[in-house]
Amino acid sequence: MNVLSALVSAAFLTALSTAPCGAAPVVPRQHTVSQILRDGAAVASANGVTLTFRDGKAVHSIARGEVIPDGTSIVVPAHLKIVLVSSGAKSTTTLGPNSTFTLTLTGNGESSNLARGSAWFSVLHGALDFFQVTHTQQFIVSVKGTEFSVDASGRDVTFTCTRGTVDITKTGLISVGKVAKKISLVDVLSANSHPSATYQPSAVWYLAKFATTGDAHAYFLQRLADARRTGDPIKIAAATLNLAVVDRLFRDCSSRGIIGSIVSKLPLLGKRRTPAQSGNCF
Repeated sequence: MNVLSALVSAAFLTALSTAPCGAAPVVPRQHTVSQILRDGAAVASANGVTLTFRDGKAVHSIARGEVIPDGTSIVVPAHLKIVLVSSGAKSTTTLGPNSTFTLTLTGNGESSNLARGSAWFSVLHGALDFFQVTHTQQFIVSVKGTEFSVDASGRDVTFTCTRGTVDITKTGLISVGKVAKKISLVDVLSANSHPSATYQPSAVWYLAKFATTGDAHAYFLQRLADARRTGDPIKIAAATLNLAVVDRLFRDCSSRGIIGSIVSKLPLLGKRRTPAQSGNCF
């Protein structure tokens, strides 16, 4: 596992774990269907929506006011939109037509998976410890408080941030010469600058290819210089981390100390414990 993957996994597992001794317990929360729209018109209920619960039981209708428990997969047919609001209106999720969506966890934070289709998310700033949306094995979207959308209705995957900042962790391959290695890198979207990004993932997805390690280092060093010109500390942190991860993976161990010092600037990893930066270089 590469450095960033380890950090992301550690932060995610920490968020999902039981609260430590002395910490406030996880307060049970839930998602409720607040609206059902058929071709833009509100309806009280709809057939053709498939809800598959954690125990495998499935129903094929949905009603306004219905509570959707964690672990439920929702398949939304054509012409319908489903709006889910979590307890305290801490988050709102709007599922588009032809979408497949699973609520993974609702507690001090929230995690979910959008397998296909489109969805729009609004997260109340500071209300949740974390908010994550995954898509396949290749994307994790992480926010603290923002509005953003994911469109995975075609071969491309588009993320758009309309308020605040979004971290996108993308996982694929980087090749240097004839050597290819799996890696996770962070892109940052901001409503004020670079609000949208479109990716074309595949089963074997190369994030980048370089002839030499020097070329790889120079490319990510330039990305860091670009981030510094924006003055955005989150973009700078992400670009620094990407450079450190690539250098560790392909070049040397000189970036080891950098990683621990910058992860707190990213929304997903901020104020979370991370593994010690010891061990062998990759």
